[in-house]
This record gives sequence, structure tokens and C-alpha cells, in this order.
Amino acid sequence: MSITINARGTSVPSFTIGKNGVTIYQGFADPSLSYTINSGDYWLETTDFILNVWNGTTWQAPQLANLNFTDNTIVAATGEDLNLSIGVDQYVNIDAGNTGPALITASSGQDLHINPAIGGGQYLWLNANKWPVSDGSENQVLTTNGAGNLSFITVNTVGTASPATTATTGFAYIPVTSGTPTGTPDTITGFVPLVADSSGSKLWVYIGGIWKSTTLS
Repeated sequence: MSITINARGTSVPSFTIGKNGVTIYQGFADPSLSYTINSGDYWLETTDFILNVWNGTTWQAPQLANLNFTDNTIVAATGEDLNLSIGVDQYVNIDAGNTGPALITASSGQDLHINPAIGGGQYLWLNANKWPVSDGSENQVLTTNGAGNLSFITVNTVGTASPATTATTGFAYIPVTSGTPTGTPDTITGFVPLVADSSGSKLWVYIGGIWKSTTLS
């Protein structure tokens, strides 16, 4: 059985239902401009077919399930997670127009965590680059294979292995100074500073608390 309420023929585009008298308006014009709207009243805007509820001050999207739509914000109920469920091979699109920016931010004092594993996923993809699922070891660096796969590696060498005598890239580069170095370098355990002296044609190494050199010929 169905009941149809037809308000045609009246000058008011609304009808009131419920014990507390909730009024439902229909039309393209904002009814708050012409009528006294009470908190909890509804307006079905017929231009874009948007359902709005009056919060006592302005129109907003009604609360659906545990979500509250306020202005441009989706708020989950206190203590609840916000889950977006989409179909297979579908995606969430953030459209910020032609100039953007499209931002994903955290509230003041909060960190932003992106963890596919929480939902049963494995890899994080950013701009078609697949990030490692776990952290590397101390002093490892992040590298790419040139095909979008990032990984942590231990760097034990500098430069390209076995470069040709005619090679123009792949060399190890060290800093150059003009004159004898006199400063005391910062200490990095297991390493020593190295610098070339362009004016004296010397290679300097800071070891044993002093700079030592060898003349290049």
C-alpha cells in the first residue's frame, strides 16, 4: 500500500509530517528566503536534486547512517572510522579543478598515515611508483629500478662499475677546495673526510685528528 500526498493547488510548496511537525519543502528556490524554517526541516532542491536539512542556521546534507555531512566535510560519528568502499578496479577521484591544489591533510597536531595493509592491501603506489612494504636497515638508501619499483639498498660503492676509458658518466665525485683545508670536519663513525686541493694538486684526507695529503702528478 502506498500513500500519495499532493499539495498542488496550494501556494506553499511543502507539507508537514510527524509528531514534531517536520516540514518538507520541494522546489528550486531556497524556502528559507520566504518561510520560517525550523531545525530538522527538509528541502528537496529540484534543480540539482539535492536533499538538504536545516540545522538551525543553514542548509546541509542530512546525516546518513553514522556520517554527518556538514558544508564540504564528511564527519564520522565519534569513535568510528570513515571507510570508503569502491568496486574492483575503481578509484577515488579528488577533483580540485584545473589549477588545484588537491590536498589530503591532517588536523593540527596530527600526522597523516597512509597504510594499505590496514585494509588488507600490500603496496603503496604514488605517481605510478611502488613503495617498499617495510623499512630498510640503518643507513640504507631508497633507489628505483627505473620502472617504478622502489627499494632499499646498501651502498658500498660510489660510481659505476668498470666504466669504459671513454666514459663520460659514472665517476665518483669529491669536493674541491682551493688551498690547504684547516677546518675540523664533523665526525661520522666509520668514515673519513676527503677533499681535493685544486691549487696545490693534492688529495687531502682527515685522519687521526689531522689533515694528511698526497701530491697528485
